Amino acid sequence: MNTPKLMKPYLLFGVLTTLFSFNIHSQSTDDSLLYERYAAKAKQYYYTHPDSNLIYSDSLISMGQQHGYPKASAYGLKMKGVYYHFATNKDSALYYYTQSMAAYLIIRDSLSAAKSQLNAAMIFTNTGRFDSALSYSLGALRTFEHQRDSNMVGRAIGEVAKVHSLNGDHEKALPYFMRTLELALQSQDVESLANAYNFLTTVYTYLEKYDSSLYYGHKTIPLFMEIKNKPGLGATYVTIANVFKKRNNYDSANYYYNKAIAITEETQYTKGLGEIYYNQGTMEAQRNQLRKAQNLFEQALPYSLDAGHQDLALLIQRDIASTAAKLGDYPKAYKYQVMYQASNDSVFNQQKQQSLVDVQTKYETEKKEQQIALQQALLDTQAAELKINQLIFAGMIGILILIVVIGLLQRKKILLKQSNELERQKTLAKESQLAAALSSQESERKRFARDLHDGFGQMISLLNLNLASLEKNQANREEVYQASSAVLDDMYQELKSICFNLMPETLIQQGVAAATQEFVLRVNQTQKIHIELDTFGMEGRLTDLQEISLYRIIQEWINNLLKYSDAQKATLSLTRDEEEITLLIEDNGAGFDQTKLRQGSGNGWKNITSRSNLIHGEITLDTQLGVQGTTLIINAPYIVESEKLKSAIK
Repeated sequence: MNTPKLMKPYLLFGVLTTLFSFNIHSQSTDDSLLYERYAAKAKQYYYTHPDSNLIYSDSLISMGQQHGYPKASAYGLKMKGVYYHFATNKDSALYYYTQSMAAYLIIRDSLSAAKSQLNAAMIFTNTGRFDSALSYSLGALRTFEHQRDSNMVGRAIGEVAKVHSLNGDHEKALPYFMRTLELALQSQDVESLANAYNFLTTVYTYLEKYDSSLYYGHKTIPLFMEIKNKPGLGATYVTIANVFKKRNNYDSANYYYNKAIAITEETQYTKGLGEIYYNQGTMEAQRNQLRKAQNLFEQALPYSLDAGHQDLALLIQRDIASTAAKLGDYPKAYKYQVMYQASNDSVFNQQKQQSLVDVQTKYETEKKEQQIALQQALLDTQAAELKINQLIFAGMIGILILIVVIGLLQRKKILLKQSNELERQKTLAKESQLAAALSSQESERKRFARDLHDGFGQMISLLNLNLASLEKNQANREEVYQASSAVLDDMYQELKSICFNLMPETLIQQGVAAATQEFVLRVNQTQKIHIELDTFGMEGRLTDLQEISLYRIIQEWINNLLKYSDAQKATLSLTRDEEEITLLIEDNGAGFDQTKLRQGSGNGWKNITSRSNLIHGEITLDTQLGVQGTTLIINAPYIVESEKLKSAIK
């Protein structure tokens, strides 16, 4: 009789414990969902809407403080550092990055702490404190290597390389940048790949290897577009423009400067706008277009002053004074010379004050590092307690493993279904390409027959009439001979034209570079469009399939320009390095809707994709409806051995 009475308190205690645990779990789940939402929003907006990023960062910090969710505070501090980083407030950015680093160490998230440490290294790099930058970068690198995070290893190596490059040792930086690219290619992370290409674009510019700089610059652009990194995209445009300026290709330089201005105005990055207008002004001064140069310098000055970029403002004031003097505007020259002198004195005083601030900052940084070391020691003492808690969750992990196994089996079933559907789509695509190729061949046959009938048929009839007239009238033999000879000359020219359209002799004998040059010459003679051809590394021969495919793609795209585009100028670039062949065609015509091109019923685009697939090429098309300018890029592997190519085609 006593047993039921004794069990009731224990039963009640068990029920209350279960309810309490459920309530804690529910609250934890709610916090986790809210954190994931705020974190995703902060990351989404830090490139495009910095003010929104700041709001969500503050919300994360408040969430961590009010709800006891330290992970949220740590991430909020990091994203607030990102906000001040892009706002060029370096001191505030460094403060929040180091705060975030300390917060992550407290919760034993060493990987996230290392990411904040790498961000702090970037601030040190940007402010010229290269010793601290190198120390922080190498510290983060050790953590990433320990965690085997190849993506972040690549970024840390890239920052080390950047420090060497900014320190003037570009040759020493280059192997690090190439290692960064190798890791990015392995991870296939778009942002890492974009940054690696961007680094190489810059360092090759410093090394005055401009072909390599342009090559990696054109690889950077579509990747920055994909991740919507507008500041990076603007910087890449400026680098490419500067390369063209150094090569005295002013039209191309202006084209990329204007693209850089457009994208930088969207980000409201005033310092960047000042630098772009100044670079464009120096180019006009280099061309001796002094009036244009002066206007651009005057546009650059207010942006540099608003951004607090005193060094740039000094250069602009000096160059405005110099340009005005050359133009004979001595009052303006005197005015800006006075401004330059006054600003120069002010900057000197600021530098003296900044040196004192740097000493204080160094002291605060060392103090913060000591605090981090103490926190790390505290974490080590808490490790034993955490192991005990881990044993409690061991049983739960067993259940989770069972659930995961069931989920994996279900996922495998879904993936198999998706794989079958993908194979079906590939089969349909191959059938579509084959149909396009057959249709193209049939069109070529019809055109060939029409050319023979309309051209040769009429000329042969005329020749027969001339010969028949000899039977009736022997007196005009010389006249008939001359007329017949003229007809034979026309037939020969017609035959040459038909043969060129079928397969240019130059393509067979001399290769795709020479054949393309001949084709461009013929197109330019029509005066419908002017094409500028640039080839690099095309001295040797490619395989027959590569040369024919590239030539037909060029022929198809240029013919489409002549038919449908209002472009007056186009640039055609064909380059080759040790691993890759790159075809680049740019024009200044009106952009169009890519969807209509890809889904259209015509065979032109299908022929281009089919030819590109034959040589394992990757197509990048940059065009927008209502925006001037279209760019087509095809990158294909450079394969020398014919056996490799045959096996690849099979």
